[in-house]
Amino acid sequence: MVNLPSIATSSCRARLRNLLPQEQKLIKKEKKEIQVGALSVAGISLVLLLGWSFLYSKIEYSVNELNEITNQIELFKNSEAFHKYNNLKNQIIAHRSYIDESKSKKGLFAPNLKELSNLTPSTIKMLHLDMRNNDAIIIMSMQGIVISSDIPPEIILAEYVESLNSSPLYSDVKLVRSAKKEIKKGFEIEFVLDFRGKV
Repeated sequence: MVNLPSIATSSCRARLRNLLPQEQKLIKKEKKEIQVGALSVAGISLVLLLGWSFLYSKIEYSVNELNEITNQIELFKNSEAFHKYNNLKNQIIAHRSYIDESKSKKGLFAPNLKELSNLTPSTIKMLHLDMRNNDAIIIMSMQGIVISSDIPPEIILAEYVESLNSSPLYSDVKLVRSAKKEIKKGFEIEFVLDFRGKV
């Protein structure tokens, strides 16, 4: 019975009325708002700091990765494999250009080459042949060697020039230069011919 007032007071859920003066109530309320505001600012600052740290570390990682990739690209550009790749690429471009150019000419050189192959005897070895398409004619220049042990090479070369002049595909065959020298099994003549082929 003696403890009943204490027990009743502690177990009572009724909220007691604040009997403080109005000024003190306002001061207390302002202090509470200041504390809540300070905690909110601290929480927001912490979140921003964590976010900034995450973004900074991510940017730094990306920059390092970019630098590494750039270094690898520079190493590759200076490597022998890259130079070989460039050379092969340039060769492919040149070959494609040559093929396209040949296709556009519709095989103008083919009949001339076939005729030249038929007219050239086994005693004449062709070293170099240059063919240029110039308007309605093909300008040709040939360097070769006549090798003979029984027949004089001058006769073989003269007959060859005559057979080229007699062909319907060639004209204006001229002997530009020739040089004769003795070899083990006879003589040889190195010569250069200029002539024209027909389109």
